[in-house]
Amino acid sequence: MPLETLLLFLPACFALNLAFGPNNLLSLTNAAKQGVGFAISAFRQECLVALGNPKAILIFTAFFPQFVSPESYWQSFALLGALFLVLELIAIALYVCLGRFVAKAAAQRLVWLTRASGVAMIAFGSLLALSRREA
Repeated sequence: MPLETLLLFLPACFALNLAFGPNNLLSLTNAAKQGVGFAISAFRQECLVALGNPKAILIFTAFFPQFVSPESYWQSFALLGALFLVLELIAIALYVCLGRFVAKAAAQRLVWLTRASGVAMIAFGSLLALSRREA
């Protein structure tokens, strides 16, 4: 796989991993409520939520093929998948740290943080549902 391809893939993939979604919200909430240690045991739960996330499905069906090398399809797909998972771990770790920080900063306002996150997710979903699709 050419180096130029990886240099394009890595930042784009990391930006997608950092994009707010249900698995990131789960990690943030677990860390805020139960602590960093629990949020790391709950990683399996986060992975299960990510599997059903439309964002992850779109990444593997629409984003990845642009970077896969046709000459070595399986090897490049496996490499990109492994890199995606490493970047996902880093993104989740950042959300866990953010969750812990938020919990310490707003210990008594955690209920409002949870509600605000839920409202934000509903708002984003509503905007997507109401957005116009190109023909």
